Amino acid sequence: MRTSPLRPWAFSLRTLNVSLTRSANLASTFRRNRIRSASARTEALSSTVARTVVDSPLVTNAETTVNAPRACVWIRSAFPVRQATAASRTSSVPHPEHCLKDAQCYSGKCVDDLPLTNKYDEHKELPIGSPQDPSRCDYLKPGQEGKCRSFVDCNGGICKNQACVLGTDGDACLYNQYCKNVCGLDGKCYSPPSNHSLGAGQPCTNSIQCATSDGCKAGSATRPVPGTSGTMRKVTETICTGSNPNGACVQDSDCAAGGCRNSTCKALPVGTSCSTDTQCTSATPDKYTASVCDGHGCLENRNCEAVLVGSSCRTSEDCDTSARCTSGKQCKLNNGEDCRSNSDCVSGACKDDVCMKSSTSTKTTATSSKSTTSTTTKKTTSPTTTSKTTATSKRTTSTMV
Repeated sequence: MRTSPLRPWAFSLRTLNVSLTRSANLASTFRRNRIRSASARTEALSSTVARTVVDSPLVTNAETTVNAPRACVWIRSAFPVRQATAASRTSSVPHPEHCLKDAQCYSGKCVDDLPLTNKYDEHKELPIGSPQDPSRCDYLKPGQEGKCRSFVDCNGGICKNQACVLGTDGDACLYNQYCKNVCGLDGKCYSPPSNHSLGAGQPCTNSIQCATSDGCKAGSATRPVPGTSGTMRKVTETICTGSNPNGACVQDSDCAAGGCRNSTCKALPVGTSCSTDTQCTSATPDKYTASVCDGHGCLENRNCEAVLVGSSCRTSEDCDTSARCTSGKQCKLNNGEDCRSNSDCVSGACKDDVCMKSSTSTKTTATSSKSTTSTTTKKTTSPTTTSKTTATSKRTTSTMV
């Protein structure tokens, strides 16, 4: 059987069909890849938008709405930020929260240099690696319109009924500036009973309140912190300072040196009762330095101790009763007292372990002086001089007769 020859156009049609099939497959693959790529981009964009919404909160002001930069996210975690809503634009942000402008704050001031504190007004350190401390609402002044939450929000005064006012007697306080009068060491506002009634170390607002002569000066006081269960804090405060010698006092503690005797601060002599070394004349330097005044101060039996023999003194009151203060400002033993060396005695003579009387020393010196004078006379007198003197004397005698 003879087969018909293959027609050229049939081969071409088959080839074209194969090509079209391949093209269709390629187009389908391309479309699938493009859809997958678009889907991936859409998911990535959605994720980015979601993160942006979470990490970049909207901060609204009066003019526009913008996305805050991502750097603000960390700041928000360290410093709670009040969003500037319509209410905040009418002064609703208290001290010491973050602010953007003065109009947001109750105090009317948004400041940059306000220290970071806690609810007890204690200084807080910024976290390590934190950015510069943001602006904060300033303190409220007494009588200023605005709501306070505690004394920490007030610049002077205390917080009563959400207003900063000066405390009256009995109100809790930490500084004098919280009270109308004085903040006592017990952390309560009070009025001093009278002028010149506060002793040394007592908080004061003016010198007329102090019983001491040196008046009301800067110092420190320790008081309980308001709102705590007895937590004590040492704060800078004006207090009545102790009087110097000859200053006014009521009790020994009012004297910076010495003790209170007849309402006057005096250095205490040897043998008198004392409570501290600085009260004793034997341990309180005057015109001498502390290293020169080497008295041992206050003994365990609380009596002023005497200066040792041979040590520096100012008056005989600094020395033991068996000694006195010499012109050389040293304690020396009186005659008849037991001694160890000549330097221990006022007379300068220690014989058989006893200070000898000064009369023995004087006689010895006088005898020595006479011998020296006699010797000098013999050496300087000559026969010629003697004869001249005798002749003159005779002539004078005859003339007078």
